[in-house]
Amino acid sequence: MKKDFFLFISATLLFTATKLFFVFASEKDRPLPVEPDDAMVYLMRNTIPENCQSMNCQAINSIKKQIYQKGSATKEDYHRSMQEASLLVKYTFAHTWSISFLHHLGYDWVSALKIFRFISIILTSLSIALLLLLLWGPIPSTIGLITLLFYSFNSQGIFIPVPSNMAMGTALFSWTLLLYYKRDHPLCYFFSILSILLHPFGKLLSLILCSTVSIYQYYIKKKNNVFWPLFFTSIVLATILIPMFIESPPLIFRFSDKLQNLSFLEKIFINLETITKGYSIKRILLFITPILLFAYHFHKNKKTIDLKLVLISNVIFFTTLSCLYYLPNYPGELFNRFILIYTFILSPLPFYLLIKKSNLLKKKPLLVMTLFISIPLIVCVQKYGHFLRHIELRKNRHNYSLPLQAISSFKSLSDCSLIFDNELPMFFSLSWGNVNCNYIYTPIQAEFDYKKEFNSKNYLFFGMNTISSITNTQNKDITIKSQGIENWQIE
Repeated sequence: MKKDFFLFISATLLFTATKLFFVFASEKDRPLPVEPDDAMVYLMRNTIPENCQSMNCQAINSIKKQIYQKGSATKEDYHRSMQEASLLVKYTFAHTWSISFLHHLGYDWVSALKIFRFISIILTSLSIALLLLLLWGPIPSTIGLITLLFYSFNSQGIFIPVPSNMAMGTALFSWTLLLYYKRDHPLCYFFSILSILLHPFGKLLSLILCSTVSIYQYYIKKKNNVFWPLFFTSIVLATILIPMFIESPPLIFRFSDKLQNLSFLEKIFINLETITKGYSIKRILLFITPILLFAYHFHKNKKTIDLKLVLISNVIFFTTLSCLYYLPNYPGELFNRFILIYTFILSPLPFYLLIKKSNLLKKKPLLVMTLFISIPLIVCVQKYGHFLRHIELRKNRHNYSLPLQAISSFKSLSDCSLIFDNELPMFFSLSWGNVNCNYIYTPIQAEFDYKKEFNSKNYLFFGMNTISSITNTQNKDITIKSQGIENWQIE
């Protein structure tokens, strides 16, 4: 038994170290954080309120004016909804507070973000390992963790330390506590609430907790005391419904849908098409096989239905249901998030059935041990090359060379308009506290006239690699003089 737990602890440490290595190797030698647009959005949720009291300052007011202007062009409407989501919508409260806490310990904002990313990777990896341990035991969990050591997922993965994955890790820990205490301990609800505060995805994962507790206590244990799970369910539903009726500050995304003229069924079809696109027969079988194995296990144990079976059934149900949910402009995105949990939870199932529910281990132990060693090794070897290529892809993705010193030096400017044709330099400027100038973001303008929008003394145009000064002359004509990355000046 001690050897089993030693192997499990070793696999957990290796699993965690692999994810940490991915993040470290991706961040190393980059002037900007990985996924800099998202990173700056997370930082702006701290820096903008700090420099712009009550979100009432020249920069934010000028952006609001453009976001909420009436427009008919779908492309511009889409950009407006995206900037509203990035700059104005509040939904990652606990993530914002955590970065702010690290900043007040003495770290700069970017370092605070990177430190929190590493912390979240460790906590999420440990949550996954502990949940697998309580579901399947040490040996199947060990094999499952090793099998998924270098595995990557479509657009998601715990090596991408974004708030939604942090919410997932926190929710998984609440499920772990549920299995450990075999009831709805207050700590379960505490960490479930924390996952909601980290990201809206936590709301759906909290519903899984509520559903599991209610079904288990009422239908399995035959207890009528379901007040607390139903009360918590009402809280979760309130966090989903109430933000729909609050306009200021916005608490939910209101994306302008590029496919707004399509019917509900057509959107579901597009969702399913996106999910299955690029999936081979092998991948589809890998998705269905665990469900069939679990159904077999459920059938064999129908007289002894326990909390584990209810939890796994809910995970399968919500994952399947997510195939039908169409997120505007991001078809299949919710499924990509749920399939991550589905894969981690069900990966040890085949090994569990071989050990616990089959006589094969007693009859042919050598064959079983060979399978236990060879399958994880084959998968690791197959995925290792892709793992390294994924690191390089992340390292080079959006690895821009922005004139950061120039951007940060504009904090003292006033009576000026900063013009951006890309959101990244605009996000950096806001993150550095440049809130005393008008901000003009050209992609949200169908027909843009600099003079009509803001008549300022100085205009500065920010491209991805250039800063240009635009001077208002006496006849109000605008001239652009490119100064390059280093040689810039305000005329």
